Parts: sequence; structure tokens; C-alpha cells
Amino acid sequence: MTEALQSWLHAVIYTGLICGIALVIAPGGRVKKALTILCGVAMCVAFISPLSGIDFESYSEAMAGFKIEAESFAADGESYSKNLNRTIIEDECEAYILDKAESLGAQLDEIEVLAVWSDEGYWYPAEAQIKGNFSQAQRERVSSFIEAELGISADKQQWSESNE
Repeated sequence: MTEALQSWLHAVIYTGLICGIALVIAPGGRVKKALTILCGVAMCVAFISPLSGIDFESYSEAMAGFKIEAESFAADGESYSKNLNRTIIEDECEAYILDKAESLGAQLDEIEVLAVWSDEGYWYPAEAQIKGNFSQAQRERVSSFIEAELGISADKQQWSESNE
């Protein structure tokens, strides 16, 4: 690529030098006007000469390949974004439950929230696995909170005691 650019620059520079010298040497009048037009045409040819070497069929194929590659990258980015949103939602719900359980006096050791994709096109918390030390009353209050605030029904909450 740099070799082609260097070749093109040399053609433009050499054409410009030759035209400049020719215009300085040429006598005035109609000869100089004709030479000016001829030099203008020569410079235009020198500028567009790289276009004559372009294989437009290969160019078209390359552009189609780049388009497919770009679509693939866009799809990968969208997938990555969806997974990132899922992770954020799960992490925030876990932190929210831990904070609420702590305020209710329940000691939770682990919590894992699973978010699922809705038909409307967004992630929502659907299940929770909770492990810790808590009384039945604390469990019921935290479970009610999870159901009311996050929409995770009691049957989608899995509770287990810590082995401490």
C-alpha cells in the first residue's frame, strides 16, 4: 500500500515539476495558454492515475466481506451488552436483598439471583438461592420482601441453612 502511495506521489510531483519548468520556459501568448491547458490535463491524469489500477470486482467483494464482518461485530457487541446487563441486574438484586436482610437482622452468607430474558426484551430477576443463618420469622419477612420488591415468587426462592 505504501509503495503504491509513494509511486502516486512521485508521479504527481514529477508531473508538477515538468509542467512548472515548461510553463516558465514557454513564450507568452497562445503557446503558453495551450501549454497551461495541457499541463492541467497532465496533472489531472497524474492525480487520478491510481484509480485506473483499482480492481472494482475485488473492491466490491472486499466491501461485502467488511459488511458481514461489521454485522458480526455488532451482533457480538449486542450479545455482550445483554450479558453485561444481566450480570448488573443480578448483582444489584443480590446486594439489595443482602442489605434488606441485614436490616431485618437475618444473617445471609450467600445469595445468588438468576435473571432471565423476558418476551418484552429485558432481563428480570426470576429465581433466588439464599443461604444463611436466620429464624423462620426472618426468613418469612425477607421472602415477603423479595417477592414484593423484586417479583421473585416464594416458590422460586430456595432457602438453605449455613453449616456454621
